This record gives sequence, C-alpha cells and structure tokens, in this order.
Amino acid sequence: MNSEINCSKPNVDKICRACLLEKQNMVSIYETDMEKMFIYCTSLTVEKNDNLPTFICDQCNTEMNRAYLFKQLCIQSYFKLIEMKNTYDEALEQSEVQSEDNSKLDDEAIKSKTRIKRPKHNIGDFKCNFCNETFELESDCKTHLISHPIDNVPLCTICDKHFSDLKVLKRHVRIHMLNKPYRCEICEKCFSESGSLTRHLRKHRGEKRHLCTVCGKGFYEANVLAVHMRTHTGEKPIECKICQKKFADPNGLRSHMKSHTGEKNYLCVICNKLFSHSFVLKKHLRVHSGEKPYLCSVCGKAFSQSHYVSVHMRQHTGELPYKCTVCDKGFTQNSQLEMHMRIHTGVKPYICAVCGKACARSGDLITHMRSHTGEKPFACQICPKRYVTSSHLTVHMRSHSGERSHICSTCGKGFIEGQGLKAHIRIHTGEKPYECNVCGHRFAQSGALAMHRKTHLNDKDKQN
Repeated sequence: MNSEINCSKPNVDKICRACLLEKQNMVSIYETDMEKMFIYCTSLTVEKNDNLPTFICDQCNTEMNRAYLFKQLCIQSYFKLIEMKNTYDEALEQSEVQSEDNSKLDDEAIKSKTRIKRPKHNIGDFKCNFCNETFELESDCKTHLISHPIDNVPLCTICDKHFSDLKVLKRHVRIHMLNKPYRCEICEKCFSESGSLTRHLRKHRGEKRHLCTVCGKGFYEANVLAVHMRTHTGEKPIECKICQKKFADPNGLRSHMKSHTGEKNYLCVICNKLFSHSFVLKKHLRVHSGEKPYLCSVCGKAFSQSHYVSVHMRQHTGELPYKCTVCDKGFTQNSQLEMHMRIHTGVKPYICAVCGKACARSGDLITHMRSHTGEKPFACQICPKRYVTSSHLTVHMRSHSGERSHICSTCGKGFIEGQGLKAHIRIHTGEKPYECNVCGHRFAQSGALAMHRKTHLNDKDKQN
C-alpha cells in the first residue's frame, strides 16, 4: 500500500518563527536586540543561514517581551532569596536580643517600605521621535506613540477610553506598557506610575482617608468613594449601549455585558453547566449539595437563596406587589406578571426549530422539544416508568404512595389527579361537555365519546 507524504517546503518569508502562522505585522528576528532576547528566552540558537523563518509576529514579540521580564524578575528574586537566606540566622539572633526595640524597628521598616522609591533612570534603547522619551522595550515605545496622535484626539486606541487632554492620555498609556518600574517592596506588585503605587501602599498601611459622609464607611481611593455614594443617591450614570440598562458601578456594567456576549467562564464540575459569574455558580452548587441555609421565620421552610425567602414571605403577608394593568390580577414576582401578560398580548417568543410551534415560556419550549427527541428525563425510583415533566412524575408517584389529595366536596371521594376529580364532579352536576358530531349525543367524559364514535364506524362497515 503506497502512502503519499506532503513534503512541500513552507514559505519561510511569510510565517512567524514562533507560532508558524502568517501574520500581517512581522518583525525581523535580527533587528536591534531581538536576536539576543530570543536566545535568552528560548535557549535556542539563531543562525542567519539556517533556512528557517526570520520574522516574528507582533503577538509573539509581545509574549517574548513578557517572558524576558518574567525571567529577569525570577533572577532578581533568586538573588534576593539567597541574600535573605544568608542573613536569616543573624537577623534571628538580633530579634532575640533586642525584642523591645523590634516593635519600633518594625514600624520604621513598614514606613520605609511604604515610602516611594524612585527607580533609577535608565536610558533605554528605544527612543520616541516626538518627545525623546526612551524605553527599555520596543513594545513599550510603540504603546507610548498612542499619546502622540496625528489628529490630536486624546483617545487610547487600546481600550477606547477618551481623555480631557494629551497629558492625561500620556499618563494613561503607561498602564498598557509591559515595563512597570514602580514596585511595592512589601508584596512585589509593580505599577507604571508612582501615584498608583502611592494609592496601593495605603492598603498596606490600612489608611482609608476617604470617608462616606452618610454611613461613615472608609475607602482607600476617592474614585471608589464617589462610586459608593451612588448607593445613597440612587444615581446610575453608566449606560449599556446595547439595551440602555443603567448602572452605578463600572463593574456592574462589565458583569452585565456578559449577558449580551454570552461569555460563561465558570464551570460546574458536577454537571458541566457554565455560568457568567462566580456567585451564580456558587448558588447553583447548592442544587447538587442540597444546602438550604436561608430559613423562613414564619413556617421554617428552607431555601437555597436569600431572595427566595423574600418572595416566599409574600405568601404569609398576602403581598402582591406586581399588578396586571389589564385585569388587575396581582403576583408575588415580576417574572410571573411578565408571563401572565402574554395571555393578553398573545406574544409567544419561543419558537420550536423543528415544527415551528410557538411557546409563551422558555420552559414550555424545552418540554415541547422532548416530543421530538423522545427524551424522558424524569424517572420513577420504584418502577421503570419515565416522564417528560417533573409534574407528571409527581402525579405518578401518588399511585405508589396511595395519596389522593384531590377530594370531591360532594361525596368525599379522593383522586390522584385534579383531572380525575374534574371528570368525577360531572356525575354530580350532570354536565356533559363532549358532543358527538354525527348524532348529537352528549357525554360527560371524552373517553366515553371516543367509544361512542366507534359505533358509527361499525354502522358504516355494515352498510358497505
């Protein structure tokens, strides 16, 4: 059996040496210090006549710069650790001898560490042709160029933020740079600006300078306090451009946007269901654990979420805050009112992709789809029977338990299903709603009408 092997040589002039993909923006591996950085990060040799790709795409170049900085950080940390190890015993001896002075020294050490230390100004290899500022990394120099727009519009092209002037834009773009020279000596976190480090250090010192005049809550930053104040004023200035829903907090908008994008990054490891938010996953996990930490103070009924308790309490108080504007019927939940309104409007937004049937509720469509798939997910634990809906299973379970919760108010006879009671009551009322369209004879039950129709079919057979 012969097998053909594709031995076509790749076009080395068009693909990235790292990811092997063709990209629009490529940089030569031999430019400036690119070759040295590549060898430093990968430990691979680079030779000009090796007939391998000589370009690297912008994305891989950025990743290489990250790797370079990370490796530098690890090396610096290694030497710090060695130094700490060598001086540990000596420091321990001093702490035992000078125990009284240590508290003062610790305070001074914290103050010393939380003072801003300006980084030594190193002249980088990459220079901005507009303002002569230099950078250690080429990617940072390219990012800096955003602060010199041709049209003089102070817009960050990376995150689409607008600013009052170019000076503010220039400070902002440092956030997007890889090299962050201002490092916190306590937790090693790095910042692009000294002001950001100053605000960060307040967390280590426990300084909450910005106090809410309404509730007295303290905050590290003024802008966080400004957002908090909206909880008292009710102000919601941030609007979703898609659905116009308004929010008080940018985080609220970011969280909301997941409902439009469909982003779901939080996975339930039990049933593999995905969620947009971690707190929704946390609530969902109670479905599997059976945990119901929230109790009704009136009847003791337990719930998995605090919101369910609030809704449940309306059964005790009789509160129906959601009123139908057409028929004035009241509901305990807004979702119940929304579904009810479809009775008046006739709106059925959920369409079956198989047969085109329209449903008023998403749950009705899910149930309907099982008529096409044959799925019966609700199984009886006693007998082999399975059902399409949980309500059908609940009714079936009464045949095992003998429960007859539907009682006739006239004769006291009990029934497993409400439909059975409804048919039984016609015996007392004499109602016969089912009429034969051949002879006009009427019946109390649909089954009796079906049996009667067979007599007409038999008469036709005799005539033929």
